[in-house]
Amino acid sequence: MIGPLKALTRRLDRSDATRTALWAIAAYILVITAIRLFASPFLEIDEAQFVGNVDLRLVYGNSHPPLYNWLVRGLLEATGWRWALAVALLRAALLGLTLFFVLDAGRRLGGTVAGILALCCALLSPQVSWMSAHTLAHSLLVMAAAAGVLHGVALLLTGARGGLVAMAFWAGAGLLAKYNIGLLLAPLAVALLAEPGVRAELARRRGELPLAIPVFAVLAGTAVLGVLRAPGEATGRMSKLYREGPFAGFDVPLLGVDGALSLAIAVLTWGGISLALIAIAWRGSPPAAPVAARILRRTIVIGLFGFALFVIVADISAVHERYLTPLLMALPLLAGLHLANVPWRTVVVAAGLATMVAVPAGVVGMVAFDKHRFARPYEALAAPLTTLAPPGAVEVRSTSSDLAANMTIALERHGRQTHVYGDRLAGAAPQTLVQIEPEGWPVPDHTGQGWCVKDDLALSTAYNNLSDRMMGITAVIHVRCSANGQN
Repeated sequence: MIGPLKALTRRLDRSDATRTALWAIAAYILVITAIRLFASPFLEIDEAQFVGNVDLRLVYGNSHPPLYNWLVRGLLEATGWRWALAVALLRAALLGLTLFFVLDAGRRLGGTVAGILALCCALLSPQVSWMSAHTLAHSLLVMAAAAGVLHGVALLLTGARGGLVAMAFWAGAGLLAKYNIGLLLAPLAVALLAEPGVRAELARRRGELPLAIPVFAVLAGTAVLGVLRAPGEATGRMSKLYREGPFAGFDVPLLGVDGALSLAIAVLTWGGISLALIAIAWRGSPPAAPVAARILRRTIVIGLFGFALFVIVADISAVHERYLTPLLMALPLLAGLHLANVPWRTVVVAAGLATMVAVPAGVVGMVAFDKHRFARPYEALAAPLTTLAPPGAVEVRSTSSDLAANMTIALERHGRQTHVYGDRLAGAAPQTLVQIEPEGWPVPDHTGQGWCVKDDLALSTAYNNLSDRMMGITAVIHVRCSANGQN
């Protein structure tokens, strides 16, 4: 083990190390995308939410800003409405951008070694590596936007042109991606303005403001307009913060003590490895770029303390790791700067490389042996429905939105004109309604609403993997009732 690590140490100092890292990112993204496309033509739960929600509007039922929906629509148009290909290409682009921004920001601030270490520390975060490889949507987009903002900071601090414009663009895009980008933007602004050198640099860059300000205003204004037009829809997901969390036993009336404990666990789950590495390296050597490290450190501390105060005062009960993604994207970059000069830095690089191998292998294993949606037999379950449903447009409904989305895709693959309930892009009025529920779930009754039951089916078939599991559904086929109430 020592020999390969010594060789890796020498390679880190080579001039082409950054190019090698870029090739590694490209290979990693290519492998993940190939696995995803080979695994299934159907959608994971975070991907399925866009089926029926790609008409162009400012607010969708998922209570998120609209940018991800718009990007999915654009890629659907470009790929001939191939859902799996569209969402896989978007995931690949966003994850690739995220990793590139982290690598290049670290390189610009602290040198090649700092950039590679920042990349590896990012990969050691489960949200960046594991979760982004097979799920996440809006959180992945805001992750890329946060990394873009930090890359703009690196451009600003190193005197490169376009830093303010880049920060403005990605900050605005972040607000169109997910509102929690504010967890990064507010403390980062305070941390930047607290540095006299940064204030002087901003004064020298006044020439970028005529472009930066309108770019941010247009993007952020679009997000704000959506909230103002439909505040209820735009903020509906806030209720998730008040669900009973794992620390409900520590709850104090009117104070979010249980939420603060949940926040602490979320921080450790998201970036515990980077925090531990920074703590170990703290006394060993100074960071590669002291001013940048101070700004990043202040950003994280201000953001976490501010959010913790909000959680306690607002009596919030549950905080998930993905909520912290925009703020904690600064953590791998800070870790890269602190680790750049430690003698054991190659261990971190080796761990990052191992993650690049482990994540694709883990996705393959999950699809092969678990109840993952990529292995669910939607197409086989749709086959008898295709035969029994009368000719004409079919509308699919389900209490499980991802089941409705994937069965819609399955019926379309069987040649049927199909849409999910509520799809504003649906063409002809449906002549058939298919209500589909997981086995054992109650089935809503649509009789008396102009629909009559034609067939009531219980279907079950094996997963498309090695698990020997079965997937069962209940499907009720409805047709339009005649004048006398008969089908």
